Amino acid sequence: DALALVECQWEGGSTASDESVMADLMRPKSGFELYKRGNVTRVLDDTEKGQIIEQRYYVPAAAHAHLEPLAAMVDVRDDAVHVWVASQQPQSVSSDVVAVLNKQRSVVVHSTYLGGGFGRKFVSHMAIEATRLSEASGKPVQVALSRDEDMAMGPFRPPTMTTLRGAVANNRVTAIDQLTISGAGDQQLVATLKRVGVDIAEPPGLISPYRDVRNYRVRTRSLDLDVPTGIWRGVGLLPNSFANESFMDELAHTAKADPLQFRLDHLADDQVSKNYARLLKEVGKRSGWGTALPQGQGRGVGAAAMAGTIVTAVVQVTVVETKINIDRVYVCVDPGLVINPAGAKLQVSGGVMMSLSSAFGEQTNFDKGMAVNTNLDNYYLLRAENAPPVDVHLMGSGDNPAGLGEPGVGPVCAALGNAIFAASGIRLRSLPFAFPS
Repeated sequence: DALALVECQWEGGSTASDESVMADLMRPKSGFELYKRGNVTRVLDDTEKGQIIEQRYYVPAAAHAHLEPLAAMVDVRDDAVHVWVASQQPQSVSSDVVAVLNKQRSVVVHSTYLGGGFGRKFVSHMAIEATRLSEASGKPVQVALSRDEDMAMGPFRPPTMTTLRGAVANNRVTAIDQLTISGAGDQQLVATLKRVGVDIAEPPGLISPYRDVRNYRVRTRSLDLDVPTGIWRGVGLLPNSFANESFMDELAHTAKADPLQFRLDHLADDQVSKNYARLLKEVGKRSGWGTALPQGQGRGVGAAAMAGTIVTAVVQVTVVETKINIDRVYVCVDPGLVINPAGAKLQVSGGVMMSLSSAFGEQTNFDKGMAVNTNLDNYYLLRAENAPPVDVHLMGSGDNPAGLGEPGVGPVCAALGNAIFAASGIRLRSLPFAFPS
């Protein structure tokens, strides 16, 4: 290992900590207005016409934690550069390599099997490093990261803080005001972030599907934090859906309404809303929604969409003191035309497990500018013995297939949190879930 022979002296860099990251997320009080209908301010300022509630929801930074190491091999020759790499964006590898060459050559990318990517392999840092070393040495060079190196350097899932304020009157939501502050999902767009405050990686799940809420505003701001952040499976879908679907449950509780029926009551009359309703009713039916459960058990529901695919989920849990046991997860999915049912179910199940892993422990902490969790001995991943049964029901529609690699992570954390509240009366608003001491 050549790197082990190098003696380095480091200077500069970040002094980021968990506290400084949280302070950055809490600082903005406004953001880019991404979506608006009605007059939110007028309704929320008229406190005599309804109950006003305000809550915050937090999702921390997390590693990608894929099993295989990150690696690339590059051979810079006189006539061409040959690159062997697993990349989620192989078409951009050649431009990345060209940008660091001292002498321009044509680039041939040999794209290998991807393995797990989860957003980490959109940028091929290893190919860039190997290119520089191969050009300097005149020999083929392979660069491979150890797990510690990979988990220490990121980029990490962008930490996200969402503040929601809503009004309920006569068992209806009359207004919702939403402010989402997060690290950049794509730090290549930093210039754009500074101009408008939003990047392409954030919007999935950001806008609530309940279109019969007449007054609704979504503001968002993406920050260039002192820790490297980047695309993580589902992009912004998990933190955005966690906040929106948890808050919808809190609004239902304020209205003393059934959470599933409350969602149905706030869907509009358009075709997308009808598809949501179809899936919500079906997942309720399959999970036994509305039937009595013993004390200490509860069900929670959530819904989300991404890449043209709608996912609804019901999670059933048993809570004994501070121990949470997931009894079963029920999922109904409309991914458009289903071509490979077995593969579709596996994609959804994988997304569910990744979401549950975040709910129970996945988090990267920072201290003095460094990641604290740099291997699996101090970074939680959901293990097989803790994985609950997952029932996936495909409800495909239409003639065109939609996406399935990412939507499954969407509604599960919220559905789990809502189930914990139903079972224990305790509302948890930060991932990973932990009961207050």
